[in-house]
Amino acid sequence: SRTVRFNAVISSGLNSAPDGSILNFLVRDNSRGACVSRPLIIQSLPSGDVKLSTNSGTVAPGEIFGYTISYRNQGTVTIPGAMLRLPVPKGATFVSADSGGVTEDGAVIWVLGDLAASRTGHVHVRFSAPAVSSPAMQLEARLLDATGQTVTQASDLKSMASAPVFSYTVTTQSDTVRPGERVPFTVTVTNLTNSTQSTTLSLAIPNYSSIGGYTSGDNYPVDTLSVAAGASCTTSFGAVIASGASTPSDGTVLNFAIRDTFRGTGVSRPVVVRSTGAPALKMSSTGGTVAKGGAFSYTLTYNNLGSTAILGASLTLDLPVGATFVSADAGGTVVGDKVVWLLGDTPPGTLFKVKADFTADETSKGPLLMDARLLNASDDLLARASDSKTVQDTPLFTYTITPQVDT
Repeated sequence: SRTVRFNAVISSGLNSAPDGSILNFLVRDNSRGACVSRPLIIQSLPSGDVKLSTNSGTVAPGEIFGYTISYRNQGTVTIPGAMLRLPVPKGATFVSADSGGVTEDGAVIWVLGDLAASRTGHVHVRFSAPAVSSPAMQLEARLLDATGQTVTQASDLKSMASAPVFSYTVTTQSDTVRPGERVPFTVTVTNLTNSTQSTTLSLAIPNYSSIGGYTSGDNYPVDTLSVAAGASCTTSFGAVIASGASTPSDGTVLNFAIRDTFRGTGVSRPVVVRSTGAPALKMSSTGGTVAKGGAFSYTLTYNNLGSTAILGASLTLDLPVGATFVSADAGGTVVGDKVVWLLGDTPPGTLFKVKADFTADETSKGPLLMDARLLNASDDLLARASDSKTVQDTPLFTYTITPQVDT
């Protein structure tokens, strides 16, 4: 599969289309006469927002891949009986879903209930790719109201390859950001082949953000990397969230999608804009690269920066594929595919740390994706942080960083 990307600007001012206008974008194969199309609906004040993001790029036959669906009621009234619906991709098999997601009539369904104005949430789902290589799988998530009407929708394509060249991850220290903040992202690319390979990465800059002279809608050239066989390379970039007159409203979800421009595959990471009072969650790790069979650990640091207590708070840390859980402090236990810490009610100003230890598998190719989440009693996602741990046969260096004081 190959992917190309283009941007279209919707008219504004005197040329603004009336609310409800449908714009149909039709793409044609000029030599074969075939075409595909996609409609968009104009809404000056959209009532809902949905974003799809993934930590898996190209997938191999039978491989498990996951998606995060971020949703928000950005209107001024409650959406009654809200529901998320994501059809199981053709040829794929449903594996699991959090937040009460169940399969029904060939789709994964999340019953959200009455979705209050400005409420934001995230759900996660995992599928198993078809057993044999097939055309790209289409994923289309819809936010519905009680009558079954579509409030908004989002889509993505998942490419398949019998032998993927690279694996990709994109992480950020925290997915809760403030207007005017510079948000650092780290992209890790691992060569899965037996020879040196090159990749050129680009980013479609989302609304309300910029990188240097690149603004919303621009394709930002992230980096061009030459990666040795079996090795991993990391590159970073920082995006600035709009502020002042262009400040996005609280709860706005921005999706940062990284694309391998030659292979047409990529990964993405959502962040949520909060002006004040958002909980802070950070991840830190001992050691940089880990050897196959080597031990490593992660510390999660949380602070309730809001003005009210978080009821029934819990922390979760996904068990990384390619590593084995060893232990956790502060009562952390393994529940399914996660390490879970039950924190209880956390008053404003609560600050604490928890730690988990792992061992990289002898057969791990890496990188090991670490994904932590802070939830409340209703399983609403309040904060998220992530990191990736590179695995090597024989690391060249070990690394430590220490402050004289951590307060």
